[in-house]
Amino acid sequence: MNRNRRRSEHPTHGGFWSTLLGRKQEGRPAIDDRSEEFEPSTETRSGVGHWQWEDVSRHIPFILYCTFLLLVYIANGHSQESMQRKILSTRQEVEDLKAEYILLQSEVMHLGRRTEVLDRLQNMGMGWKSPQEPPVELESKNEGTSPKRKGT
Repeated sequence: MNRNRRRSEHPTHGGFWSTLLGRKQEGRPAIDDRSEEFEPSTETRSGVGHWQWEDVSRHIPFILYCTFLLLVYIANGHSQESMQRKILSTRQEVEDLKAEYILLQSEVMHLGRRTEVLDRLQNMGMGWKSPQEPPVELESKNEGTSPKRKGT
């Protein structure tokens, strides 16, 4: 076999373009010769091209099944969207409550300071004043002894 031959000249190849253009190859018929073999039939059981009730009624259960699946699919999509909206709104509410908690906690910490408590007591007119003297340490009678534990 000669390797310099073009592919279209090879006896097993090249029939595509020849067949497409209607030329005959070795032992192969052209497209026009084969066209009669592939004529599809347009006739149905009870007439030409008309739907009959028997044909349609045979497929009604399948059509109803597909319709039911379609409705379930749509309902599932709607429920997922509403669930997603609820999740987003709950997440936003949690973030708002967390910010409010931090704000209130910092305010309570600020108001719990000794100076703030004394200022508020003075403003209320209770007559409370901060002590001028340092606190006095009380001494116990048993200064050198430590309390005894049970079992020793």
